[in-house]
Amino acid sequence: MRIDSVHIYGFGKWQDQQFSFPDSNEIIKIIGNNESGKSTLRQFILYMLFGEKLAKLKYYIPKKGTVLGGRMTVSGLSSKVVTIERVDGKNKNNAQVSVAGERKDEDWLQEQLKGIDRAQYEAIFSFDAIDLQQIQHVDNQAIHEVLIAIGMSGSDRIYQAEKKLDKNITELFKPYGKKPEINQLFQELIELKERLVKAKQEEATYRVQLEEMGILESNLDNEIIAKQHVVADLQQLEKRSAHYQLIEDYYLASTNLKRLPSGLAFPTDGIERFNQWKEQLLPLQSEQRIIEKNMKEVEQGLNTLSLLSDEERKQLEYVIDLREEMKYLNEKQEGAANKLAEIRKEITDKLLSIQINLTFDELEEISLPFYLEELWTELSKKIEKIELEQRYVENDQASNQNIMNDFEQQIQHESEQLIDSSIIANYKQELVEADLTREQENQQLRFQKWQKQYRQQSKSSMIIFMVGLLISIGFLFLTDWMWGGIIAFLSFLQYVVMRIYGQVMKKWLAPVQAKSIRLSEKERVEKKQQIEKNEKQKERINSLEKNLQHHRSEQLKLEARTTFLMEQLEQIDIKIRDQQTQFPFLKMVDIAYWAKLYQQLMMQKERLTVFQQIKADLTKLDQIKQQKERELTALPIDLDQNLAEVLQIETDKHNEAIRLADRLKDLSYQLDQCREKQQPYLNEINQLMAHAQVEMEEQFIKKGEQFNQIAATAHKVNQLHDSLSVIFEEQTIIDFANGQFSDKNTLNIHMKESKKKLEKSEKAINQLQKNLSDRKAAIELLESKEEVSIINHQLSLKQEKLSELARKWAIQQIAQSKLIKAKTSYSEKYMPMIFEKASSYFNRLTIERYPSIYIEDNKNILVEDKEGFQYDVAELSQATKDQLYIALRFSLSHVMADRFAFPFLIDDGFVHFDAGRKERVLELLEEISQQHQVFYFTANKTETAKIVL
Repeated sequence: MRIDSVHIYGFGKWQDQQFSFPDSNEIIKIIGNNESGKSTLRQFILYMLFGEKLAKLKYYIPKKGTVLGGRMTVSGLSSKVVTIERVDGKNKNNAQVSVAGERKDEDWLQEQLKGIDRAQYEAIFSFDAIDLQQIQHVDNQAIHEVLIAIGMSGSDRIYQAEKKLDKNITELFKPYGKKPEINQLFQELIELKERLVKAKQEEATYRVQLEEMGILESNLDNEIIAKQHVVADLQQLEKRSAHYQLIEDYYLASTNLKRLPSGLAFPTDGIERFNQWKEQLLPLQSEQRIIEKNMKEVEQGLNTLSLLSDEERKQLEYVIDLREEMKYLNEKQEGAANKLAEIRKEITDKLLSIQINLTFDELEEISLPFYLEELWTELSKKIEKIELEQRYVENDQASNQNIMNDFEQQIQHESEQLIDSSIIANYKQELVEADLTREQENQQLRFQKWQKQYRQQSKSSMIIFMVGLLISIGFLFLTDWMWGGIIAFLSFLQYVVMRIYGQVMKKWLAPVQAKSIRLSEKERVEKKQQIEKNEKQKERINSLEKNLQHHRSEQLKLEARTTFLMEQLEQIDIKIRDQQTQFPFLKMVDIAYWAKLYQQLMMQKERLTVFQQIKADLTKLDQIKQQKERELTALPIDLDQNLAEVLQIETDKHNEAIRLADRLKDLSYQLDQCREKQQPYLNEINQLMAHAQVEMEEQFIKKGEQFNQIAATAHKVNQLHDSLSVIFEEQTIIDFANGQFSDKNTLNIHMKESKKKLEKSEKAINQLQKNLSDRKAAIELLESKEEVSIINHQLSLKQEKLSELARKWAIQQIAQSKLIKAKTSYSEKYMPMIFEKASSYFNRLTIERYPSIYIEDNKNILVEDKEGFQYDVAELSQATKDQLYIALRFSLSHVMADRFAFPFLIDDGFVHFDAGRKERVLELLEEISQQHQVFYFTANKTETAKIVL
């Protein structure tokens, strides 16, 4: 979309003002001082596109009574040019749109704007210095909302669907609402239930019947419980009768166990366990005797070895180590010296190869700060840029001069073809006189024709006069003299009128005698063509002279630009000479290669650092070597003998002693292990005898036999107890052991009595069940009355409707969650693209200082500088915040450019930028202007300004 022109009827300070904008991809720079109306013009464009609230619009009402509003022509919204007119108080403040004469409304305009509103437009395409200060409030959620609002508003269907879902859900149900349909149904259901209870309460007998039915149900439950007790007693008696023999055997075994001694202490399976431990202990005792014999033999071998003391052995080893270290130090010194010579030669050769007349020693002395590379690169780029611009300006000057020469030659050529002005004047005079002659001839013809007609008319008038005179004489003598006088008067009158008409027309139509000249039609055409050709020739000359004047002005501008570039070049030359004074070797290198030379020198500096480090290491090695020699001389050892052989013999002895000691240690360990293996068995045997409370093995075996007899009797009692526990409770089994149980005959008598009680209880239950059934039938009859039935029916219908509405509400809730998920998916698709492009823009705006922008914890925006340090937005300077916000805006516009190529409206948005960053952002705007029309409102005058306010 592009804005072609605006016509402001009245808006703030502007009244009846028109602006036209060029149809090109250049930035439209609108220059003006403060209070010149730049911001008002920007607000007018936004007002034409989106309107404005009345509260804000009042600030733009013209002071001199002009109507507030205007019109704007736009291309790109449709295949044809669109004219938008918006006037306050007209058409309900809506826009009137015209497309090739066809009327459109506000809805059509908003549809062509892809559904984007003013807030969304200003979020990306319109900003000033104040808007940029809002960056501290921008986080991932804000970017997310702008992306969704802009990206998904194309067809407006998702937005409308979301609003419709919210509306439908609210109309169906609110937690504390009264008007929603589900809330109303809840209230109606409550009222119906209250009516149902009231209707049932009105049936007096209904409550009585319910109470009686409750009593019957309670009695029935009690009777059933009593029957269950009887059945339980009968079952218990039947079980005792069926298992009488088992109960009797349990009683006899328990009595026999009580006769045996109690509390006899003896371990379980004690005799078997005692015999098992004795068998496993015998092999271990035999192994212990063999190990003790081997240990005595190893101790004798150790006593026969004679070894040096530890101090003597350490001195011997130390001397040998010192000799090896000194040999290693000599080799290392030699290698370091060779490395120093090699590095010195490499650096010297490299300095000679780059031909800058710099020696090895001079390289050591010079200092190359880190900023030099950037400074030299910047100087090279500036001079390259200025030289390139000089070539462009020279080419433009030459091209412009050629054009001027062409115009001068065309003017000279056209001037030579002009006809002399006197000749043209004669031609014009002759044409005028020829036209007068032709007019005279035509007038003479008309006069002659009139004279002929007049003579005929004059004759007729004379005849009429004579006839009238004769008739009047006749009337005078024959009849009435009055009629004769009238006829005579009328005939004379028409004759006099005719004469007067003849005299007047003769004077009017008589041709004026003048100088006459006659031209043929061919001559007239030729002279007119000559005059017209001469006039067109003059117009072409005037047009060429205007164009020539324009190019002369352009030539003056180019000359001024050349002067400015020369001044910049002189300033850069001063900086270059300063650097050459500080670093004389730069005089031998073209400035374009200074940055590469810096890198080469820094590489040699790094090699020089290695050289110095090796040199320092070499000094340390020499000191260490001298120290080792002093230590070697001070030791009390004969250095002439074969120390290695002596050490080897002593080592062999020492190894043998170690082997024997290890063997002794291993045997000692085996002995301990053998004793440890025996100990569990001994402990087990001791525990068995301690548990049996005996000291002799014979006593242990005798007490074990007695314990086994008691265990067998107890085992039988336990078996019988287990059999009874499946059938009877524990307390009942205890009673059996104590002899508390009835004999067989007594059990049979009790069983007969319990059966009689059971029959009586069953008859009572049947009678109660019959009475309860009758009572329920009576209650159901009362409940079947019409009012209760109707209310139940209504209640059922309402519940069914409530279920349907609840299902509908749930479906719409699911749809709403799906829509939210779709929006989230959409933002996840475009958000990486936005931040990737924003990182590129931000890197360029900050002159490659901050290469990356990203989101932390899906909330905070962080930036990362080229050294890897991260900064929160609050830690950035105001200018860097502005650049970050601009990068985000430009990134959003780039990602959405295929759908929203709207104009940018920037009102002095770069006031906090230094010259370098401002140049970068203007370069970005030049790129963006290829996709978007860009309006740049500024107070800084530039030569490329399109409009000056």
